[in-house]
Amino acid sequence: MSNISMCRGRSLQLLALLVLTACGGGGGSSAGGSSGGTPANIVQSITITPSYISTNTNTSQQLTATATYADGSVSNLTSIASWVSAAPTMVAVSNTGLAAAGSTLHAGVEITASIGGAVGKSVVSVTSAAAALQAIIVTPQTIYTGHAWLPTTWASANFSNGTGQSPYDKVQWTLSGCNPANAASVNTDGLISANLPGTCSMAATSGAITSSSATLTIRAPSLQSMVIIPSAPSVAAGATLQLTAMGTYIDGTKKNITSLLQWSSSNTATVSADNAANKGRVSGVAAGSAIITATAILPASDPVVTPATMTVTVPGSAPVQTVLNASPIEDNTVMSSSLVTDRKTTVYATNAMLSNPAVAVGCAWYYSPAIGFAPEHMDASCSEARLKFNLTALAGKTI
Repeated sequence: MSNISMCRGRSLQLLALLVLTACGGGGGSSAGGSSGGTPANIVQSITITPSYISTNTNTSQQLTATATYADGSVSNLTSIASWVSAAPTMVAVSNTGLAAAGSTLHAGVEITASIGGAVGKSVVSVTSAAAALQAIIVTPQTIYTGHAWLPTTWASANFSNGTGQSPYDKVQWTLSGCNPANAASVNTDGLISANLPGTCSMAATSGAITSSSATLTIRAPSLQSMVIIPSAPSVAAGATLQLTAMGTYIDGTKKNITSLLQWSSSNTATVSADNAANKGRVSGVAAGSAIITATAILPASDPVVTPATMTVTVPGSAPVQTVLNASPIEDNTVMSSSLVTDRKTTVYATNAMLSNPAVAVGCAWYYSPAIGFAPEHMDASCSEARLKFNLTALAGKTI
């Protein structure tokens, strides 16, 4: 009974033909098998995939063993099959089906996988030598201060079979001869930090192959474009307005560069531009408009940046100003309060007697001498009033 259970569950994984035969005993059909005395879970055949491999020397390829059972079902038995190579010095195979080609060319080495009496075959041909790294090429690069760079695209490789790879990132980087000494640095992860403007020599290494040195230039980020804000401004005659210039740099950063530019006006009789102490400040002179231009003064090594322009308008007449009087409204709400203190107090906090805000309109002070059992004391009585104003005349006006 236990043998039948093991055959049904395939938990035995069919490692011994003797057990398989015992499970299939008997001339007739049974609960665990098919008619004719052939149990359904006997491995009928083994298929290895891929069935043929053409590979280079010193490379590996995973093989898979698939079993087909008597009932037509299939199962991956790669990890429990018995793997054998006909020429293990040419192509070795592990007990998990990993075929590893050696350093010798071979027309075809047979690899087998077996379970019980079922055997599958695959052929591995070692057709060419694996491509060996022959050279690493590094090209000059420019980076910008204030950033850290991962140079995954700075190197390319040439191989012995005539092929190449670009970019080639399986390298380690070194920096030397930096001027100044701390212009740039590289950490163990290959991350290069740009510290100060200058230059370094850099090289890439993979195994025994090292590239020729190339120049790494470290620069301050160069200005790429600029814009003046606010857009479409206006300024009254006799008034001033501060314009701002925002610059975009090659590393993507944006900065206020107002004080770094040269400012000019196309019509100083209408709008003048301050190019000294208050760069970017414009003054309205007379009605009309003028084009304000901001120009970057850059080192000769930097690219030319298109000047930023903005049209500033001076309105034809100043806004009308109106003086309106707000009339008080009578308020009969009057409150009173009193303050009692002893005679030693000489400063009276009258504001403590009043609501806030309030206007004190009068206080009366009273002195009472000691009479009988009543002590000498002083009293204060103050009145206050709140003020209201009629603001309807200001409706719709700009203050």
